[in-house]
Amino acid sequence: MGNVFKRTVRGKRSAKWSISYRDEDGRLRREVAFTDKQLSVDLLAQRQREVREKKAGVFDNYKEHRKRVLSEHVEDWERALDASGITSKQIAQLKNRVTAVLNGTRTEYWPDLDARRVENWLADQRRRKKRPISRQTSNHYLRAIMQFCRWMVLDRRAPESPLSTLKLLNVSGHRTHSRRALTVDEVAKLLRAAHEGPVRFRMVGPERAMLYRVAAETGLRASELASLKRSSFHLRAKQPVVVVEAAYSKRRREDVVPLKPDLVERLRTYLSSKTPSVLAFKVPDRSCVSKMLKADLEAGGVAYADDAGRVADFHALRHTFITNLARAGVHPAVAQRLARHSTIKLTMDFYTHSLEGDDVGAVAMLPELPDETVARSVAKATGTDDQTVDVRSICARETAVERISQPRSESGASTEGGVISGEPETPNPRKVGPYGGSENQDGEGGIRTPGPGNTRINGLANRRIQPLCHLSSQPVTGQVCPLVVLVSAPGVVRLIPAPKTLRPNRHPGRTPRRATL
Repeated sequence: MGNVFKRTVRGKRSAKWSISYRDEDGRLRREVAFTDKQLSVDLLAQRQREVREKKAGVFDNYKEHRKRVLSEHVEDWERALDASGITSKQIAQLKNRVTAVLNGTRTEYWPDLDARRVENWLADQRRRKKRPISRQTSNHYLRAIMQFCRWMVLDRRAPESPLSTLKLLNVSGHRTHSRRALTVDEVAKLLRAAHEGPVRFRMVGPERAMLYRVAAETGLRASELASLKRSSFHLRAKQPVVVVEAAYSKRRREDVVPLKPDLVERLRTYLSSKTPSVLAFKVPDRSCVSKMLKADLEAGGVAYADDAGRVADFHALRHTFITNLARAGVHPAVAQRLARHSTIKLTMDFYTHSLEGDDVGAVAMLPELPDETVARSVAKATGTDDQTVDVRSICARETAVERISQPRSESGASTEGGVISGEPETPNPRKVGPYGGSENQDGEGGIRTPGPGNTRINGLANRRIQPLCHLSSQPVTGQVCPLVVLVSAPGVVRLIPAPKTLRPNRHPGRTPRRATL
């Protein structure tokens, strides 16, 4: 049930009628209606019908928002942006772009907003003869209107965005204002010309030179440099840094940027006469900064634009900083943090440039491949049915022959601890090494000399199968020689193919077993 009544305020009845009714949750609602009673009754009936529809789940929650003009929604969106903490400059830029799209497409209400009309209007702006916009600028307009539509959905003013099917244009190869990174020689010419140049835009030459140097060695933007004070530079700290306050940082967070040691010394001299509350640089307006840098580039003999049309404006000094990080071999993740970028793609694709000679130097670092026209060195083996073996796979024959020619004792055992042809070897009472051999503590210079047994040096010397190493001056480690020397009897030497594995003696002090061929 609902009521239509007139309120009495301080003994006087109101000129307008009021209505009261219960909503879908059972709460009492009162609303001022019209001076005409019949219109007030009709409004009460409408509200009661809406309550029934909400209870049934068929009520249109977006009906009232569709009736409002979009300019009112834009004003509400502007207040929401201001509450989010972004700067007034960004808010004004977004609002102007959204208003331009709505006025250009003649869209007054939300149901009139159409994706095809927006797409066609942007295409006309790119094709117009007088001051056409670039693809990048077209994407900026599209991002702004799509951001507004997403806010309408999140604020429950619309069920979905009508522009969700639109895509951003590919700007690769279509940039009208591409920047380039300056070389070290070009930066030196710029600094010299600025230091010796006249006053430009109320900035003396040494101050401009220091401004350019700080921008090229820290990557700070022009607006961030303009906000720096003497107190922003912490030059006496263990790690000297410059701090950009969150209110002036692009990402609205306090940024701490490290400084080079040589830059720190220059800044100490430059800032020595300034108080902590004074601005470090008197940076002019945005448009004047580019003109100032362009004049100093011309004075230093540095081209403002190269053959490819890429320009060297003030923001190009930031490109120079990031490019120098890449050329110095800095890890991309570290370069991203120093550049204070949100994504690595932005750092690598847009701010990193390859300078002349980088490609040639990179190719020169590739490993040299072997010459396919030079045949591999091989040698004929003797006593092995003329088998062809690789020279590098054979050990030095002199070592094996030397061990075989050692004088032998009366019992037939070799005096060298490497060849066993008679009685078992007696374990050495001295300290046994990790491979079964003893370690002599009396070596010269504190170096332990191997004793008899199966040591690291003569790991295969105490076997009856000994490597045949010849025709190679390079030691072979971890390889199995294709030929071995078999001592079958004193003074009898035979050459036979090597087994697949030759294992060292794993049991110190024991007589090694004969290898099975």
